[in-house]
Order: sequence, then C-alpha cells, then structure tokens
Amino acid sequence: MNSLPTWLTSDASLIVRATLGIAIFTTLAIVDYRRNRERATRWREYAFLATCVALAVAYGIANDLITSRISVEYFLYFKGAADRVSAEAAAHPELHRGELDVQAMRIGTLATWSVGLIVGAAMLVTNTVGSSPRLRMRRLLLPVPIVFATAIACAAVLGWLGWTDRLPPIRENFAEPSLRPRNLMCVYAIHLGGYVGGAIGTIIACVAIVRLRRSSPRPAA
Repeated sequence: MNSLPTWLTSDASLIVRATLGIAIFTTLAIVDYRRNRERATRWREYAFLATCVALAVAYGIANDLITSRISVEYFLYFKGAADRVSAEAAAHPELHRGELDVQAMRIGTLATWSVGLIVGAAMLVTNTVGSSPRLRMRRLLLPVPIVFATAIACAAVLGWLGWTDRLPPIRENFAEPSLRPRNLMCVYAIHLGGYVGGAIGTIIACVAIVRLRRSSPRPAA
C-alpha cells in the first residue's frame, strides 16, 4: 500500500520535489522583480526558506536516527534501506550501526527538505496576502518553532498509540513476528504523526502570522 511518507522518501519522486522547489523560488523571484524592479529584496525570503529547509532536514535526520533504533526493520524493508546496505548489515544490523545510520540520515533528508520548503512557502505567502503590514523576516521566524513542536507532540502521541497497540494495523505484513510488530507500528505511527503534526503546526503558525501582522503598527504615510 502506497502512503504519503513512502512517496516523500522515494528517490523516484526526488525530481518532482526538486522541480517544485525550483518553481517556487523562480516564481517568487519573478513576482518580486516585476513589482519592485531594482528595489527587489527577495534574498531575505530565500534566506527564510533556506532556514526552514535546514530545520526540517535536521528534524528528519534526528527523527530517523532515533526511530531506526526502535525498528530497524521499518527502514530495511519498508523504506528500501536493505537495497542500499551490505548483506551483512541487513542480516545483522546491530553490528553495522554506522552503515544503517547513513541510510537513516539519507532517508530523513529526502523526506523532509521538500516539507521544509512547503512550510516556509506557506508562511511567506501568509505574510504577503492582505493589506496588513508585512512582518520582517526576524519576526516571521517567531512562529516557526510552533511547526516543529506540534510535529513532535503528534509524533509522540501516535507513537505511543502504535506502541500500545491502539492503532489498527496499516499493513498485513506488519504482523509478521520477525518484524517485531510492536516496534514497527510504533515507528510507522511516529513518522505519520510527524507529517500530521507538521501540517497542523503550519496552519497554527500561519494563523499566528496573521495575528502578528494585524497587531503591527502601520508605517507612517
């Protein structure tokens, strides 16, 4: 069964996500130049987007390094890591942690850089629409922690539900004893909770941006 997390970590989808990222940057630059010509200051928005991407990648790497220790089977057999590590590492993962950590970092990076870009773009768009004064980039960074805090909270809640067998099985082969179903379901739920929490956190952050803009003093005429 295909899923959003699987698509986000797929190498096959990398071109699509990279094209989306380039299109976002290009569109923002064109709009800024047409409006402001020589006064264009799009670089500040690019720096903001780069910050969001860097934070998302850091989250993804940390998340996957931790969860790969809870259920290495999830990464080997459901994230394709088994095809990228040696046969010895796949058979005895506890003896080849370094090799598996590299794959966990790769998967975490592929899964989250485009998410960070989307989150940053959503916040930038929220900061531009409407007639309220725009926030400076430093103030725009203030709601960013909301996104990651919400993602961590949802990941923790869903992970606990998965660990305590309070979620329905996502796949039939999750129940195979050799895959340690409890660990596998916990990690799947943690990853799913991260995406759900990130989406909810982005909405909350955008609402916070709207409120900050409305409370900002208007520039003198």
